Amino acid sequence: MGKVRVGQLAKELNIKVSEVIARLKELGIEAKSNLSTVEDIVATRLRSEFAGAAGAAKGAKPGPPKVPKVLTIKKPGAPVPPGVTLPTVPRPAPKPAALAPHETIAPAAKAAPPSPRTFSTVPGPPFRDPSRA
Repeated sequence: MGKVRVGQLAKELNIKVSEVIARLKELGIEAKSNLSTVEDIVATRLRSEFAGAAGAAKGAKPGPPKVPKVLTIKKPGAPVPPGVTLPTVPRPAPKPAALAPHETIAPAAKAAPPSPRTFSTVPGPPFRDPSRA
């Protein structure tokens, strides 16, 4: 006899692992996680139970889908019926003022070149290590 993992069984039945574990506890079978295994006989029993429940649910006719009521206002500025909120549309950012044709932008002044870097702060010859003489 084979064994089936609880997670695989839940995937087959298209239900949550917690639902399978809850049903197994009702049957007196200990399963702690989706990696727990159950005997093939128990898996067959669960498949038949959940397949019957799924078949009963599929047999019922679903009602028509609920579609929100769409309200069209034909004239701008027309009064809005009570209880209806209109969506707000963000306004675009204002464009910067255009320059007149005779105005020009002066070129930016060049920055002064950086001064040369010096690594020694003490004037004099470079340091000599006496041990390397």
